[in-house]
Amino acid sequence: PTRMMEKTQLKTADAQSMLEKAQKFPDMEREHVHDVYDHIAGHFSSTRFAIWPEVKRFLDGMPEYSLVGDIGCGNGKYFGAGAHCCMIGGDLSMQLVQLCKNRGHEVVQLDVVRPPY
Repeated sequence: PTRMMEKTQLKTADAQSMLEKAQKFPDMEREHVHDVYDHIAGHFSSTRFAIWPEVKRFLDGMPEYSLVGDIGCGNGKYFGAGAHCCMIGGDLSMQLVQLCKNRGHEVVQLDVVRPPY
């Protein structure tokens, strides 16, 4: 019985430690991911121009006027590849969203982990 209690206490301590670490993730993610993408959006966009062949094939196979959602669209590089489709997109970085909007794309800011719908 004493050993079982020790194991239970250890499991409870482990669970508490994991919970405390998980609670820090949103702040760490905001600081080390979200803020970084907003800060480097211009440079990041200039390095993202090549259309992946698999995505091009997928879009080419879509019927005309298909509704396509590019979630995590970045700079919107696939919008042109799916010109025969109704393309909408979303990205967490407001700077990348604004860049897409300036290019005439239909884009909203969203977090793919916590979508607004």
